[in-house]
Amino acid sequence: MSQPIVFVTYATARPVSMIGVLKRCLRLADRLHAEGHRIQMLHFGDLPHDGMVAEARARYDWHTPDIADSRPRPVNAWLERTAPALVVLGECPISGSMRTAFRESLQLGLRTACIDNYHSRLSARYFRRMWPGVGTWLLVGLPELGGFGWIEDDIFVAPPLVPGLGRRLPAPAGTLLLFGYDPEVARFAHDLHRRLPSPPPETVLMTGSFGMELAGGAPAGMRVVVSPGETAYVAELNRARVVVGKNGFQQMVEAVGAGAHMLCLQRPGGVPPELLPEHLQPYLRLTDGRAEAIEPLAALVSGWLGTAGDNPWPARLAELNDPVALAAAVLSSLLPGSPALAAAGGGR
Repeated sequence: MSQPIVFVTYATARPVSMIGVLKRCLRLADRLHAEGHRIQMLHFGDLPHDGMVAEARARYDWHTPDIADSRPRPVNAWLERTAPALVVLGECPISGSMRTAFRESLQLGLRTACIDNYHSRLSARYFRRMWPGVGTWLLVGLPELGGFGWIEDDIFVAPPLVPGLGRRLPAPAGTLLLFGYDPEVARFAHDLHRRLPSPPPETVLMTGSFGMELAGGAPAGMRVVVSPGETAYVAELNRARVVVGKNGFQQMVEAVGAGAHMLCLQRPGGVPPELLPEHLQPYLRLTDGRAEAIEPLAALVSGWLGTAGDNPWPARLAELNDPVALAAAVLSSLLPGSPALAAAGGGR
């Protein structure tokens, strides 16, 4: 049996919903699995109620320690038994379970790659300087001037890992998409929706198990989508002119890549204003959600809904056939026996 590829992930439901790391890893895992690679998941924390996650739970072997249990010895023992060809960290190993998995991988001499967010070339080089043991960096985002690909020998910039993103679909002019996965964001979005000067032609509330309790209270005329699969998720993004969600980097670049403006409620663990890439700032607004700011924000969203905008990203992403395949090929190139790996002298 071939050595597996291990993805190290986590997710939390409360007090803040954080599922982006898990979902971007599953998109890559699904593509690599379809190409014949064996996948195992080292996942810490909650397993959210989500269509993609449900399919992956049946498809792969999962090792699921509690998110608070990042003791080195059990992680080391599991990695040693599993003997992966590659360990893919779902984000930078700053602390906790991700740091433990990274350190134990290094101790066992395992090849590593790390997925994280692309903010700028400066931040990409910072990652490499802070964690020199990472073999290859796969950074996801919308780079300056659309510069996807290898920017250093060990740093690859990939577009958002969503096939079909930016292929705009017919929709009523001024469609508003509300992300309600996080209950606090769902409540903020509902309040904002009530304050709009006039109701949008169409409003969609997208929610999962973390916000389902709010779906029953959706206003008349609001279409509720619960735990959509990938196809439905992408379709709703590609129809939206404005998205309201949280300041999760993945949500932001997917919304902007689809051609929308986005209003983001600041939540713990999200992107702070000072790290918002300058070239994306025209399409994004961050807010702390204070009540006195709701009326001006409602006016801002109303203005966005009434204008088509000049977002260049859908056209740039349309030039890429399959962003997930592009990123998965980077990981495949790191496996033993890969022609790309051999050409690079055994490693990047």
